[in-house]
Amino acid sequence: MKAHHIPGAAVAVIQDGQILKKCVYGKANLEWNQEVTSNSPFQMASATKLFTGVLLGILHEKKVISVDDQLEKYLDSLPNSWKTITLGQLAAHQSGIKIVELEKYHDLHSATKAAMEEKLEYEPGTQEYYVSADYAFLNQVLVKISGKSFPELMKEMLLDPLELHHTGFDQRKDEGLFSTADLIKNRVEVYGWAESRHFISDMRFPDWFYPAGGIYSSIDDLSRLMKALDREELISTSTQKLIFGPNPLKNGNQSNFGLGWITETYQGHRLTGHSGGPALADVIRFPDLKISIIVLTNRRGGFYPFLSRGVARYYIDGLVMPEIPQ
Repeated sequence: MKAHHIPGAAVAVIQDGQILKKCVYGKANLEWNQEVTSNSPFQMASATKLFTGVLLGILHEKKVISVDDQLEKYLDSLPNSWKTITLGQLAAHQSGIKIVELEKYHDLHSATKAAMEEKLEYEPGTQEYYVSADYAFLNQVLVKISGKSFPELMKEMLLDPLELHHTGFDQRKDEGLFSTADLIKNRVEVYGWAESRHFISDMRFPDWFYPAGGIYSSIDDLSRLMKALDREELISTSTQKLIFGPNPLKNGNQSNFGLGWITETYQGHRLTGHSGGPALADVIRFPDLKISIIVLTNRRGGFYPFLSRGVARYYIDGLVMPEIPQ
């Protein structure tokens, strides 16, 4: 923390439904000199996709949707080449949708319309490329089938059943000179570091982009989520395998994504999870060992999100410190 000017952090290690370690460190807010607590919500940024993947798994298991459903089942006026894109391909970044500067748009309709004006980069399911625009279309589908906003659906299907009371979205909106947002109790401020000083460096996500990023969560709530996965409280092992991936490409080659969860082989072990920020949130899970490791910080940029892998070597025999790109 000292080396990388990290004001505050939280760490948890969960194995087979039991918490092995849970600690908090440092300051949540430098202006008010507030300490991090186990209920302090950190900004998860792109690690929001972990929650989205679990939500998709719940809806798939309840047969509200199928991850094999094609977009044309839910959305009208699609280009012909888009109609066969499946929900699973969207979640696994296999859609072929181009990167679009979606932050320029103020609502879901205008953002997805702009994306559809671009040709696909490749035939859906034949390649993979990390494009958060995929999740704008997932949002459009979920809003249509539920009649609710994404935060409302997430709260009803996942947050409330697990009693995750320190997890949610701030509904931030820009209104000319003003910006409005809901209150998030004990929210952790996000900082950058330059010229020997900290400065506020909050990431902002429009509400229609929420399946891809924007949720806040505490170390307590994230620990509870991982315990629920261990205990199959929300979804079965077979559905978890779908979420954790990998979801193979059409040619049978393995991919690096499940449903919102990145998947890889790490030092001989199957690993899945997601980071966000970069380095604001780093959540990994070794599904075969039922070990989950969560590291949250409030220092954006400046270092790579490999802190959880560093922690993992204390709990899994044979792991060595990861090589950090320079």
